[in-house]
Amino acid sequence: MVKLGGFGCAIAACSIACSGGSNAGSAAAGGTGDVSGGLGGNASAGGVLSAFGGVNSAAGEKGSTGGGNSTGGGSSTGGGSSTGGGSSTGGGAAQATLNCKGEFGAPRVHFEADSGAALSSPTVTGDELELIYTLAMPTGTDVRFMRSQRASVSEPFTAGAPISELVTACEPGLRRTGAFSPDGLSLYFVCYAENTDAPELRVARRTERSATFLVDRMRYGTVGPSPAVSRDELELFSTKPVDPNLNGVRLARYTRTSREQAFGALADVLGLESVNGTTPTPSPDGLELIFYQGNSIAAAYRPSPSEAFGTPVSFTTLKQDQGGYFASPEISRDCRTVYLIHVAPIDPVTATSPFSLMSASR
Repeated sequence: MVKLGGFGCAIAACSIACSGGSNAGSAAAGGTGDVSGGLGGNASAGGVLSAFGGVNSAAGEKGSTGGGNSTGGGSSTGGGSSTGGGSSTGGGAAQATLNCKGEFGAPRVHFEADSGAALSSPTVTGDELELIYTLAMPTGTDVRFMRSQRASVSEPFTAGAPISELVTACEPGLRRTGAFSPDGLSLYFVCYAENTDAPELRVARRTERSATFLVDRMRYGTVGPSPAVSRDELELFSTKPVDPNLNGVRLARYTRTSREQAFGALADVLGLESVNGTTPTPSPDGLELIFYQGNSIAAAYRPSPSEAFGTPVSFTTLKQDQGGYFASPEISRDCRTVYLIHVAPIDPVTATSPFSLMSASR
């Protein structure tokens, strides 16, 4: 777990929430500790979905080369014709085949935060050319949504710059975490303080990728930190809001029947009711849920969106080791790349833990 001095038990914006306040080490201007009590096995996640049958399709994913109909069939719910291999923002019929299986390879470093600063909550557009994340400065009171863009997925993301129109979206000093909608035109986010009740879900929207975000006046229900929505935006996963009756931190699920509605009441994630974990990210097909668990990145799988998830397994390349640990996963729209935060051991010179943005591909 990571503490930012005076900023509470989370990476920047509760990208990692603490459990019981027990810390196991030091991190950026604070300390690190185990969030989840070490639940979850050490098995590889490779091949877990093989028992579930064939592949799945998703709309407007990276790799579409000209729109039209793919072999996966069906109409897309958030995609359309892609003109450069990126995700689209229309409502056409383009589809790409998904394969949400297998281990991730060696992580790749994109950039490292300045000394004493903390990163959290990375989220990328469907074409993986735009990144938004949260940056907390060493004081812990200066927290920002940052944006970085790149011309090609072969290039690394850089640190980018603050999103000026979202500077005042949260009150100064409040944590903030968010995630893109599948079309990249909406940012679902929350603002909250440590150990508070469930924050209100808000949405910042833009008409196109180059346009300015405008924060919707409507509140879309109360949810937990680190919200992430499904492909149809009718299911949302998050870290469970603070519950003094729980020993540890759990995962939460919320649903609605229309994108114009607020999300309903908190529900446990079926099959993962007693699992300690934070910062969940659902795969585009809704069958894989990747999250932080016990200083590792783990995944659980379900046969269909209406059924329970199975026992989580940890990715062997994304476990804690002497080089640090990973947190705040975000799965790409094609299900092949995970973006995440790496927290290195404390630097004896600066007395802080370096934070980096990394990615790993299947």
